[in-house]
Amino acid sequence: MENKPSIFDINFKDHIIWQFAFELCEEIAISVKDELMAMSPSIYEENPHGLTSVWDEICVAVHALGEFEDEEGDERYWLAAEDIVKNLISNKVNDLESHKKLALYWITPDTEKFPEDTTDIEESDVDTDSIIELILQENIRNMAYDYENEAIYNARCAFEEE
Repeated sequence: MENKPSIFDINFKDHIIWQFAFELCEEIAISVKDELMAMSPSIYEENPHGLTSVWDEICVAVHALGEFEDEEGDERYWLAAEDIVKNLISNKVNDLESHKKLALYWITPDTEKFPEDTTDIEESDVDTDSIIELILQENIRNMAYDYENEAIYNARCAFEEE
């Protein structure tokens, strides 16, 4: 994750929370990726390039969207895939123990609204949508952008020709 602070920028306790949360994000993302790899392709009506899983379809969608938010990309492929991914992440996050949800929430941009000396954040304060968005943007999209196989490459090339 690109937003991870340097150990010199935060106190030791916060560093431990951040490290724990980043590792948890990675675990959730890998678990979601594994589930998507086990699903037969189903997002797009046509599959002329031999994509073998929903994960392959998501990788193509991420490539179509572009690497960065400000990059000009084609959202139609991503929008079809986004709900599937968010639902899987949501299931994982909702199954977590309270302390894990709180740790994940602590590394989202939402916690910037809390005063620095905040010590009491309840599970009811946790906005799971923020956690889902964090894992989606920082983990899943990056993993999908970096993942490639021959079918994804062929589909990407065809997309670029459009």
